[in-house]
Amino acid sequence: MAIVWTTVLGIGFFGDPNFLITERVLGAQASILVVALSAYVLAALFAERRESAAHLTRSYTILKRERDNKLMNAQAIVAAIAHEVRQPLTRITTGSNAAQRFLKMIPPQHEKAQTPLEGIANAAYRTSEVIEGFRALFAKSDQRQQLVNVNEIIRGALESMSSELADHHVEPRAELMSELPHVYGNRSQLQEVVSNLLVNALEAMATTSDANRVLRVRTELRGHNTVAVAVNL
Repeated sequence: MAIVWTTVLGIGFFGDPNFLITERVLGAQASILVVALSAYVLAALFAERRESAAHLTRSYTILKRERDNKLMNAQAIVAAIAHEVRQPLTRITTGSNAAQRFLKMIPPQHEKAQTPLEGIANAAYRTSEVIEGFRALFAKSDQRQQLVNVNEIIRGALESMSSELADHHVEPRAELMSELPHVYGNRSQLQEVVSNLLVNALEAMATTSDANRVLRVRTELRGHNTVAVAVNL
């Protein structure tokens, strides 16, 4: 447009009649070429800038998503630890109060105090197993598996939750198959699974108004190499 206007108005190089038309055409072509190259360079620079901005935006989005995922995972881990440790700690608190109450009687009821004291020891052992299970879960080494008696795991889980079941007026019934074959697995992780099943069942029964609450835990052999655990309300 600058070339056209200067030519029409008769000013500058392109509008000066003293120069040959061929010289002015060549000059116009050279000017157009320079402007076109400059525009191309500027377009390339702006395109690179847009690409860099888009790349930074994508990187920020990915980092934000990773941060949110890590935060959610950390919150889930903390909630899981609190959920698993709360049960044995409650058992320890209840058992210690009961033991103190029996020992303060006149005369002291040592035999009655023995039962809650044993429950405290079992709950402390259970807490140690929970912590060890979480530590092993996030360890880099592979989980060691061993032959595990599923019936013993269920009995231990019911024993650790006996006080909580009593507080909710739930009667536990263990229908465990005798001579059940052992299975290969990680004892701590299997205990976590069974405890979670019992806790979920207890929470489900807490919403019902039925006074006769029975929690049935059954083990059975399915086929030749499958051990099944069923929790029924």
